[in-house]
Amino acid sequence: MIKNITKISFLLLFLQIGSQLNAQVCWLAKDSVNQGSDSSAFVVYNYHNGLLTTLEYTDSAGQGIETTDSIIYGSNGKQSHIRVYDAGLSTLFRTTTLSYDMNDRVNRIHVWEDNGFGPSTIAHDILYNGSNQIQHLRVDTASITGTPEAFDLSFENIVWQNGNIINVDLIGDLIGLGTDDTIEFRVEYDNMKNIERFLPFEDAGSFIEQISSNNITKLITVNDEIVGTTGTLALDRNYTYDSNGEVSTRTENIALFTDNPSTTGFLFQCSGVGLEENEFSSFSIYPLPAKEEITIEADEMIFEIKLLSLNGQLVFKEQFATETATLSLSGIDSGLYIIEVIGDKKVSRTKVLVE
Repeated sequence: MIKNITKISFLLLFLQIGSQLNAQVCWLAKDSVNQGSDSSAFVVYNYHNGLLTTLEYTDSAGQGIETTDSIIYGSNGKQSHIRVYDAGLSTLFRTTTLSYDMNDRVNRIHVWEDNGFGPSTIAHDILYNGSNQIQHLRVDTASITGTPEAFDLSFENIVWQNGNIINVDLIGDLIGLGTDDTIEFRVEYDNMKNIERFLPFEDAGSFIEQISSNNITKLITVNDEIVGTTGTLALDRNYTYDSNGEVSTRTENIALFTDNPSTTGFLFQCSGVGLEENEFSSFSIYPLPAKEEITIEADEMIFEIKLLSLNGQLVFKEQFATETATLSLSGIDSGLYIIEVIGDKKVSRTKVLVE
């Protein structure tokens, strides 16, 4: 069961629910686990022309890069493939292929991998609601070959409120009986819109025996082995923030999705540090928070502006040929968004709150 539970992290990374954003252009440069079972592990994020291109995973005990994620972009400017290599970029063991619909939204995630136990495949199909928000992330059972390590759970009936997910159903074979179980979760955030907790609040048959005050009090596997202690949550996190309002540390407490407690530190490059050649040297957006419309001013010509969701999905785009552009936000749901401003070989991104 723990093998399945650990796969939840794939979904959380994809959805990017609860990523704190602010009015500056900030790029994640590095994260490192400074307390926990992987105390020496860290990840370095590399960019080219304003796009994330590689993630390098290093454990200092190994004196070098352990694995590298290489991110490939298609002609539409969107991520098309994520390829994961062993140390030295020599052995490819996983390829994730992203497919898009007519509205430039990811509608399928297909994973091929071979971790030394033979090749396997699995795919998830993504369905959206009328507000361009993910409503279902379903396993395509016909796509499964071999024994995939990528997550084999479906996330359905996702409910959004003010730009945040507040409810989600986790569906999958969580107890190893070959049949699907469902746990319904309530999602809670801190005041910076980062996800803090998954709270299960609906009994899931034989998987959960007791729930009290929205907390799991006893979890049972097929062998009646108790997993977790009284009061265990599905996900339990705490954050600290730097002066830019970006996450400084994230502490993972023991919960259903977390085997070992750990604290991860994050390093951001803000205001274009190390990326000046790719950004507008002068760039402003107002009013913040935005309501009915928002104005963008730059020091040179603006050719296109995109409004993106937190997980990078296109909400709408508009073309210009001006140094000052105003966008109507009519019909846009309240919540946090990314604005991408494109000029002549310049790209600037900032994060805005729409009320």
